Amino acid sequence: MSFRHLHVAGAADRAATIESPCVQICVIDEDGLCVGCARTLDEIANWGLLSVAQRHAVMAALLARRA
Repeated sequence: MSFRHLHVAGAADRAATIESPCVQICVIDEDGLCVGCARTLDEIANWGLLSVAQRHAVMAALLARRA
């Protein structure tokens, strides 16, 4: 593997990053949602792999779930 193909996050990437909504209350309820952040197990497990757009979509879904 060539190091030329590795991407190193720059300032623009970091500015666009959406932080995890985790509040360190990690308990899954009977509906399969985290009591602390309202994410599903899949959303929690894949958070680090999601694009900025996908993270925005998850965050929008969280608002609807909490309403």
